[in-house]
Amino acid sequence: MASRYSAELTASPTDFHSPDWAFLPAFAKWMRDRQAGDRNGLAIEAIRAASEVFLGVGVYTVLELFFLAGLSPQLTEAEVFGNPSRAARVSTAYEHIYKSLGNSFPMLDGLLAPTTRQRLDYINWLYVYAKDYTKLPVRMAELVDDYVAQTGALSQLPEPWVRYETATVFDVFEPTFLSPSLTLKHNLGHLVFGPELWTAIGGELSDQSDPVTAYFREQGLLNQPTFLRPNHYSPVFLPKSEVRALGLPHRDVYTYRHVKQIWSITPAAENSQGMPDVEDSADLTRIIGTEREHMLFSYIVKKTQKVAIGPLEYCGTGHRVTVGRKTIAVPCYGDPSLSDFYAERDLKGRLLPSATPGQRRPSLGEAGTTELKKQLTAMSASRSRKRALEEDKENEPSQPVKPKKRRMNADQRLALGLQN
Repeated sequence: MASRYSAELTASPTDFHSPDWAFLPAFAKWMRDRQAGDRNGLAIEAIRAASEVFLGVGVYTVLELFFLAGLSPQLTEAEVFGNPSRAARVSTAYEHIYKSLGNSFPMLDGLLAPTTRQRLDYINWLYVYAKDYTKLPVRMAELVDDYVAQTGALSQLPEPWVRYETATVFDVFEPTFLSPSLTLKHNLGHLVFGPELWTAIGGELSDQSDPVTAYFREQGLLNQPTFLRPNHYSPVFLPKSEVRALGLPHRDVYTYRHVKQIWSITPAAENSQGMPDVEDSADLTRIIGTEREHMLFSYIVKKTQKVAIGPLEYCGTGHRVTVGRKTIAVPCYGDPSLSDFYAERDLKGRLLPSATPGQRRPSLGEAGTTELKKQLTAMSASRSRKRALEEDKENEPSQPVKPKKRRMNADQRLALGLQN
């Protein structure tokens, strides 16, 4: 599987921001249609609701998109889409998640049947969702630390502080992740950084005729702050050695709930509001401890029979049963087409404790053996009923189908000599 780091990826063959691509006009129209309404809700929820514009963006994709755009999921719609830099970063990150990649899926006997190891490997594709922590380039980790320190100090103020008017809290944005999109001819780098800084740090300046630039120009908003830390992005794109180096700093992922799960590399800014004179309409509830542990991708895959997220977690995904050198694909647990031998091995494999790396897998033990016998009895009865039902269906005599009476039209009656 290819790396999640865009420094190793080639640009999409379709120039997503070109005049021929339909997203930017639709995106600009969406912002224009909503700019006079109530935009005090979470921006991530506005995006999820706009499925006709942000095709395929759901609960976890929108959080990955916000990581790439360098945005806190706490930001309101007005904070994001009333700002050229942030809106352009959302657009560029959206292009990034639709890049063309040659994915290789774990198939066995024509069935998508990933191993536990392959399912866990999908975590490497995720930046924040259902992760305990994430690795970051050094300069991005510095932005996280600065964000935590600044918002922590501001939370001690006697009155709520306004995020959009606070110049000392910078977005945690790393352009290297979006380098394939930002190096396209029709890029939005002039909106992300501002045209002067974009050219100063080596970016290719587009003709700025795109619909998003036109929208912010007509709104008189092109001079809005970028919320990017000054003197922090030279070079604009980091070399691979600084993105995938061993020993990269780890930063915790924070977990919240508001309607759906929220995962972020920055904590929610307490005692704050997005815009002046308007309180945020969304309260985020922090999730910690055991509840959070049970929400982690690794816990779901290792400790439960539930599905996590991603293309290897669909309900139609099968699994593998290995005996000796032979491995077979099983479409579902308790599959009645399996022999009793493989059905028992399948069940036993699910009940066995996980192996410690470098050691042999432990045995069931007395309690596990008792549970195995109990579940084998129940599974045997269930499989027998399913087989009996299938045999009954096969042995049922076919019933003659009565011809359906149809009314004849005038031409048919005339041809048969029945017309009065």
